[in-house]
Amino acid sequence: FSYCTLYNRFIEMWNGKAVMFHICLMGFVFGMVWASIGIMFAVIIPNRYVALGLPVAIFFVANIICNLFMEQGGYKFGPVNMIYVDVQDSMIHVIVYQTVLLLVSGVIYLLVGNRRLKNA
Repeated sequence: FSYCTLYNRFIEMWNGKAVMFHICLMGFVFGMVWASIGIMFAVIIPNRYVALGLPVAIFFVANIICNLFMEQGGYKFGPVNMIYVDVQDSMIHVIVYQTVLLLVSGVIYLLVGNRRLKNA
């Protein structure tokens, strides 16, 4: 690569397999986070089709909004850029971003899920 990315130091490691492993790992983390967001909406919204489509809609809208603020660095917060982290300044940003999304969706799931189980 001619530009500086987080992957520069991993390009030659294991004949490029380190970058592929890292992208696959980030894909699994990405899937885990967005699946937990989907489960959170499934607990909140009784309609299964709305609960299924809402995380996808939020994903696309968040990506569009973050790309609108590209010059201010908003693209770094786009959901797509959490898999391909070569646009990020550090991995700590990605880890904190994914952890906050996971914790917020988990806490909302536990609070609303307990309420729905008690009232069911």
